[in-house]
Amino acid sequence: MRLFMIFCVVFLLAGCDTRTSVERAQEDGILIVGNNTEPQSFDPHVATSVSDFKIINAVMEGLLRGDSRKDSVFHPAVAESWMHNPGADVWRFSLRKDAVWSDGTPLTAHDFVYAYHRLLHPEFGGRYADMLYPLKNAEAYNRNFRSLILCGPGSAFAAEYGLDAALLDRVDWKKLDGMDAPELKELAREPSLMEWPAGMPPDAAKRMAAIVLEDVRAGRPDLWYAAHVGARAVDDHTLELAMRSPMPQLPLLLLHCTWFPVPRHAVEAHGGMLSRAGAWTRPGAAVGNGPFVMAEHRFNDYVEVRRNPRYRNAAAVRLNGVRFLPTVNGFTETRMFFNGKMHVTNNVPPEMTAYARERGGADFCQDDYYVTIFYRLNTGHGPLKDARVRKALSMAVDREALVRDVVCGGGQSCFGFTPDGAGYSTPHGVEFNPEKARALLAEAGFPGGEGFPRLELMTTSREVQKTMAEAIQGMWKKYLGIHVEIRSCEWTAYKFAQNSMQYDLSSSSWSGDYLDPSSFLDLWSAASGNNNTGWSHPEYERLLAESRATGDQTKRMALLARAEALMLSESPVIPLYWARRSYLKRPEVQGWHPLLLDNHLFEDISLRASQAAGKGEQP
Repeated sequence: MRLFMIFCVVFLLAGCDTRTSVERAQEDGILIVGNNTEPQSFDPHVATSVSDFKIINAVMEGLLRGDSRKDSVFHPAVAESWMHNPGADVWRFSLRKDAVWSDGTPLTAHDFVYAYHRLLHPEFGGRYADMLYPLKNAEAYNRNFRSLILCGPGSAFAAEYGLDAALLDRVDWKKLDGMDAPELKELAREPSLMEWPAGMPPDAAKRMAAIVLEDVRAGRPDLWYAAHVGARAVDDHTLELAMRSPMPQLPLLLLHCTWFPVPRHAVEAHGGMLSRAGAWTRPGAAVGNGPFVMAEHRFNDYVEVRRNPRYRNAAAVRLNGVRFLPTVNGFTETRMFFNGKMHVTNNVPPEMTAYARERGGADFCQDDYYVTIFYRLNTGHGPLKDARVRKALSMAVDREALVRDVVCGGGQSCFGFTPDGAGYSTPHGVEFNPEKARALLAEAGFPGGEGFPRLELMTTSREVQKTMAEAIQGMWKKYLGIHVEIRSCEWTAYKFAQNSMQYDLSSSSWSGDYLDPSSFLDLWSAASGNNNTGWSHPEYERLLAESRATGDQTKRMALLARAEALMLSESPVIPLYWARRSYLKRPEVQGWHPLLLDNHLFEDISLRASQAAGKGEQP
């Protein structure tokens, strides 16, 4: 009976708590933010979504950290100082000697090298591995160009035979890599079985074939050390990065989590370098070096991180934690905000912009955002193999109407792919021209849309994407006479279909990983793990390579613009608009400022005394 009475008292007391979620969290020093989707991974080498990266940035930190007010500003983090040579292609970072992981293990330069080795390992399958391609020899290692690594420029073989890069660059490395043991054995005996560049000594050709044969017989082991990738731990507290070309913009790249260290000891204790399971990132076993540590994850409910007492600047962190809510539905998220369930939303859908602006008042925010909304086209499917069809689809989209009527002013109609700005002038390669679109479609064999095969446009389950798809579906019907089906997918199924290219057209977005046009244009290189269109072009690759090779920023920007103009003329994607970020933020949230990259530093954010949560009736 006594236990029953105690239970009743506790129950009644709980029932009397009329505080909102925000008010309760406020008392605990917890910031509650909307975060779009249920996270797929907390592993910086496996994660691919912006929502995952936000959580990772709270629990991990790299050589440098960003700024809470300006995207182009950076500050010391794990590295307390750094320098580079006059060509900006060799950088040296001095790490804090007192840097530790959240479990107290010393953090050293070897953790950075291990992290880069892991992400680039050909068997790991990191979709963001190309972010590290600025490192010397990183691309060859990641793409497993084995014969090039073993016998190409800079190898012991090249030095032994005195072969220069001009000669070796003309060797058919791809053909050598494709040979099996019997073929290589024959080639080592008779080098004339393969065509070699003029000037290649026959004995050198024999030896090259023999070296590649030895590699095959050895089971093609890991070539990390043979590749001499440009990441070296000079000692425990000194990291040297050698770049493939001048990289004055390297500090901006280092702000992305693909450049962060990982705890070598924790990764090895939970499956090893090639494990993608990410057990070392989960609550109870998580090890990080950021201002917070992983504390709790309730599937489809929330992820919570808590203050890391071993963080290098723990005394300056003012929040006790951050709670990330997976809020795919923008309508639900907006209601949650007005009902006092979160401090900051991820997104206000266009249909609710007017309502949120009126009811939220100063709580409603709309910031510039370094992001492009577009459609990917699978260039290997049916009529989409033809650039004229792809161009026709692009030219039949009225972007002004789309932004005005569907996005409700939440963006700007675009004339290219890369957002204009950041020292870059985007080429004008996108236009609304129904007459020319019809002519191109007719040239491709579909006059007036006659005989055009069935295509399907894939979107996520977000309402704005479905509404936008229906609007564009109508434009294609009106201006081209074709009907395109719409397929709405749950997020996981959508990502799988896009990554495996099981789609015709796919609703997509890309936000810059760093403030530079290359963050958008490297996406369409053949080596990019996020291309997912099947499109590549040798001239595009050449222009990108030339842009990387120069330290002249004006020349680099001009080369990137030429590359973008070429890509737009081929239309593997249909750029739609450059978005603005609309969201709601409570006045208690301090230190949250507009940022183009939306990379808010939770260690710089605080909560002041709470105000009344919720205003009026729910929508």
